[in-house]
Amino acid sequence: MNHKTSTTLQQEFQWLGNIINTRFQSYFQGGEMDIFDIERVRRLGKDSYYTQLVQQHQMSFMEEAVLLLALAPHVIPQILDVFFIKNKTYDRDFSEFGGITGTQHKGFLPTGETAAFILAGNDFNKRLEVQRLFNAEHFFAKEGILHLEHKNSNEPLLSGQLVLSKEFIHYFTEGHRITPNLVQIFQQND
Repeated sequence: MNHKTSTTLQQEFQWLGNIINTRFQSYFQGGEMDIFDIERVRRLGKDSYYTQLVQQHQMSFMEEAVLLLALAPHVIPQILDVFFIKNKTYDRDFSEFGGITGTQHKGFLPTGETAAFILAGNDFNKRLEVQRLFNAEHFFAKEGILHLEHKNSNEPLLSGQLVLSKEFIHYFTEGHRITPNLVQIFQQND
């Protein structure tokens, strides 16, 4: 990972961490903390592919947060460990947090429900806004950037795992386009 890409992603993940922490504080301690009021230092490196994509699509707060949430397990999985907290009332995971664990990856893998919890909390209208990010008409789907992957078609829409394409993982972490041969290798391994 080049220095500009690394610096950009570190700053962006710090911002995502602030969003997650603020949502948890608001959820468990109450109060009127609004994640959309979180200040951020924007020093996005112009040479980073992440920055180029954000600027090209003039991404909203929600779009950027979802994109980072999808990238987090690949780059900084520990940022999501907070979601492993148990609901002591029911002796189980909090259903509103969503998320799954992988076969080999022992960290938290976010779902659409995770994104909805972080960005909407209990706000029904904001939950619908989050859901729209996964429509076929959204640039995330049109450009093959990310999608919700369901193991069972009968599950709720937002229960699908938030999956960032391998090509975009490579773009964001390596700072350049993946070669066509590597794309074929990645697709064969899916």
